[in-house]
Order: sequence, then C-alpha cells, then structure tokens
Amino acid sequence: MAVEGAVISIWDGKNIESVAICAHYLRVMGAPTHIRGRRLAAPFRLAAVSAVTLLPLLTAPLAVAGSDIAVPAGARDVSHEWQAFKRNGVLDAELVEAAYATVLDELRGYKVVVVPSYLSGLLIDVGALGLTDYFRAPIDALKADGIETVMAPIDTEESVAENGRRLAAYIAVSKRPVCIISHSKGGLDTLEFLLRAEPQFRRQVACWVVLQAPFGGSPVADLIVAEDWTRGIAKPVLRALGGSGKSIDDLTVENRKKYMSKYAQYIENIGKSFPIIVLATYLDASQIPTLHMAPTHRWMTDNGIKNDGLVPLSSAILPGARYVVIPGLDHTDPIANKPFVGNPIDRILLWKSLLYLALSDRPT
Repeated sequence: MAVEGAVISIWDGKNIESVAICAHYLRVMGAPTHIRGRRLAAPFRLAAVSAVTLLPLLTAPLAVAGSDIAVPAGARDVSHEWQAFKRNGVLDAELVEAAYATVLDELRGYKVVVVPSYLSGLLIDVGALGLTDYFRAPIDALKADGIETVMAPIDTEESVAENGRRLAAYIAVSKRPVCIISHSKGGLDTLEFLLRAEPQFRRQVACWVVLQAPFGGSPVADLIVAEDWTRGIAKPVLRALGGSGKSIDDLTVENRKKYMSKYAQYIENIGKSFPIIVLATYLDASQIPTLHMAPTHRWMTDNGIKNDGLVPLSSAILPGARYVVIPGLDHTDPIANKPFVGNPIDRILLWKSLLYLALSDRPT
C-alpha cells in the first residue's frame, strides 16, 4: 500500500525530481513487475497512462511533419468483403455466423493466442473490478465455440524485442498450431516474433488477425519522447510498471520507419506463409473517442491525420497484407466494453468476421 501510494504521489508533486525519487524508491523497495492482481493497480495505471499520453499535449507543436504515411505497397484493401456482412448499417449476426461456421471446425484445431496492447494492464485491472472488460467477451465467445483461446504471457510495458522473445518461447511449446489475434503494440510484438523466430516456430502460425497496430508508429509516442521533461516522466513510470523505457521509443514514427524499412523484404514474405487480415480504423473530426484519447485524436485530426485516437490510419496497415478499414471506431472499440455509452460495433461479430476473412483467403 505504501509503495503504491508513492507511485500515485508522482502525479501529485508536479516536480520532475519527485518522479525520479519515487521511481528509485519503488526499485529499492522491490516493487513487483506485475501489479495486475492488486486492487489499487487500476487507479495507479489510470494516473500513469493519463499523464504519459496527455501531458505532452500541453506543449505540443501544431505541426507533425511526416507522421501520416502512405498506404504500404502490396497491401490489398478488402473492406468491401467485410462490408458485405452488414445490413442496415450494422453487422448482421446471421450473415457473420453463417460465414464463421465454415471455418469453425478449422479454428477448433488451433489455439487462439491473444497478444494484448500497450499498458493494457489498466484495462485488465478495471475488468477485474467488474467495471468493464478487455477482450473478455470475444474470448469467452470463442471458448464457448470450443476454441482454445488464451492471453499471451507477455509484459505489455516491455520492449518489442523482449516481448517478441517471450512470444516465441510461448508459441514454441504449443501443441497446436496457433492463430494470433493482436491489438495495438501487440501487433508489433507479434511481428518481431515472426521476424526473429526459427522457421519451425513460424510454421506454428496458422493465421494472424491484426487489430489497429502502429506499424508506422504513432505521433503520440513522438510527443512523449520529444522533450526531456516528458521523457523524464514517462520512462521512470514505465520502469515502475515493471516494463522498459525503451517500449515507448519502439512506438515512435522514426524508429518504426527504420524498422519497417530494414526488414521490408522479410515482412513481405511473412504474408506469403499464412493468411493475415489487418483492421485499421479512424474517427472523423465530428466523432468523439473514449475520453482519454479525445485530446490526441483532436490533435492529430487538426494536423490532417486520420486516426483512431492513438494510431494514424495508414500506420495501421501492414505491407503486403489484406486490410479492412472501418470508420467510426476508436482505438478501444474492437476490444473493450463501454458500459455507459455502449460500443458502436458488436465486438464478437467483428472478431468472427475477421477470423473468417483471414481463413477464407489463403496465400498461394
């Protein structure tokens, strides 16, 4: 309790020196690397995430040079195929379920591995308090259909390289082929695994459903690392959460651009090995995302960048992959329940429709 109180005081002090002192205190006291099971973890992470993502906007420049990248070469838009599942503007359960039924037996032979997003312990903690759920409803639906479905044992605050190694070690011992469903930074962790793993472990992957991954980086990460004072807040907080300060660097536009360029040929070949479907979403200027993303959504939109609140639309598209663009969804809509305002889409039907699209079009 005392340790967690010290963490929260970081945000009360308004003093950069107090951040370093509190972070050092946590390390000395042996603060746990996984705080998810503790009841004060949710408000702590809420304070941390809010500070890390919103404070930089207080001094953010109005221009974001080079952050809105073009759609990658070789990517194929199959949004029209997904739109065929809609009637009267919404996903039709009968149409989705009928298509999903054609791949259900195949899915029952796989293990579905869900790779969660950055700082996702916050949503997991809030779910543990019964206030919302993070992936729970879609995971429960897949389990009810007889599909083994698990959350990947990674540390979402860790670097892409570290989580890629953890994911490789986990999939290496799977007795079944795996179908990966990743969200946000979980997509970068998954890509790292696919690029680094031994061929026999990559062959364990039967399909990959990619939800809103910042392959091209996020200007929000650029904001956080742009100034000494924001780095001085963010990186000690990430270490206190049990992760790595490098994890935020992994999300910057410049670092992602270098990464995607360096491994361009290998990334193109990944899509030839197993089916991939990518989901990219955005909100227009008149739409309001989940509260904590409203400032970043507005900031990017005002600079001409279509985005879902955290990730630019074009950043979410993987080179060489088939992709679906859905307007009107923010960065949490495909994976988290919104108990007071409701979700603009049925998450279970969305997942089932994407799984069908993934498995219905094999690489040749």
